Amino acid sequence: MSWRRFGVLISQLPNDSALARAEIGPAGVWSIEAHILAGLLDAVNAGNWQRGNAGARTKTPKPKRIPRPGVETGGMDGRTIGAGKGMSVAEFDEMYDRIMADGLTLEEVDITDGS
Repeated sequence: MSWRRFGVLISQLPNDSALARAEIGPAGVWSIEAHILAGLLDAVNAGNWQRGNAGARTKTPKPKRIPRPGVETGGMDGRTIGAGKGMSVAEFDEMYDRIMADGLTLEEVDITDGS
């Protein structure tokens, strides 16, 4: 078997293969269609919950989202998205200029600490 053929076979492995799980992590277990369907089910459940509580005297609890593999409940990396301190336009411009001056790529920039 040639290296080219080997590379083609590897690139065609399904998302739930052991190699994909090792490279992508638990998020690779679900296909994009499964993620879309879970999102649709969450939206339908939320809509039904809203309509069901529209005139009710006793409110029912908000439905829980379908848990996704590889996704923490608090957001990315277990943090709540959007819960931090914001950045002014001047701070962003300063950070952007520093990144461009250093010649960094997007993959090399850690935006969590502003460097």
